[in-house]
Amino acid sequence: MSNHSPQDTQSWTGLGQGISLEAFLRKISDRVVGLGPPEELAEAVFCALSERLSGGTARDLFEQLSPEVRELFISCRAHPKRDPEARGKNDFYLNVSEHLDIDQQQDARRVLHGVFAALHGQITDGVATQIQSELPADLKSTWAAARRVADRPA
Repeated sequence: MSNHSPQDTQSWTGLGQGISLEAFLRKISDRVVGLGPPEELAEAVFCALSERLSGGTARDLFEQLSPEVRELFISCRAHPKRDPEARGKNDFYLNVSEHLDIDQQQDARRVLHGVFAALHGQITDGVATQIQSELPADLKSTWAAARRVADRPA
C-alpha cells in the first residue's frame, strides 16, 4: 500500500470508476520524479496505448476513467498513427520517449511503470487483463509489475 491518504482511493470502487485528475496525477508524480509534468507523462503513455489497443478495449478503458482523466486520453488522438506492424516493446518505449524527449530505455520504462500503476488504480481487473492481453509480449511484465504496486481499496 502506498502513502496516499484514504481520500485518494475511496472514490475507486473496484467497478472501474476512476479517481479525480488531481489524485491520478499525484500518483504519477509520486512514482516518476524529474521526467516532466505528470499530465505530459500520462498523455505520452495514453498515446502509445491508444495505438495498440483494439477499439473495444480502448473504449472500455476510456469509460472507466474519470471524466477529468479522460481528457488526457482524448488529446492523444491528435498524434499520427505509427506503422501497425511496429508493436514491440522497443517501439512502445520509442513512442513514449519521442513524445517526452527522454531516454528511450531507462526513463521511458520509469514513465510507463508510474503511469501504468496509476492507471491500474482507475480500472477493473477485467479491463486490466484485457489491456495486458493486447500489449506486446515483452511489455506485459511492466504492466504486471505496475499492477502489483497500484493502490487498491482496503
